[in-house]
Amino acid sequence: MTVELTEETGRLLREHLQAGHFKSVDDLLASALAELASRNAKLNRQRLAMQESVGAWKDEDHPELAHGSASWVRELRAGSNKRTERLEQHRCSMEIDEQQRRLVEFGEQNRRAD
Repeated sequence: MTVELTEETGRLLREHLQAGHFKSVDDLLASALAELASRNAKLNRQRLAMQESVGAWKDEDHPELAHGSASWVRELRAGSNKRTERLEQHRCSMEIDEQQRRLVEFGEQNRRAD
């Protein structure tokens, strides 16, 4: 069998062999074919999953997407921003509470010292 390689492919093949990545051209080809078979099997599994899932999505089961997914994502993000703001307000109030507690404690310590 005759295989024609581009100059670049030949150079890469020699580099891989010289670097010891493969013991021989046959090893390299076996590795490449195994990788190709693995990719093909993965694509076949994905294709089968897509074929089996046809019709699984029903619009009536997802009214939140009635105005499109982009609109739904914007609403989610807006809600997330509101939640973040509420958490930040809570954190700030906790810091204020802690500062007030420390001031009270400091005042009590000063009264005891007097």
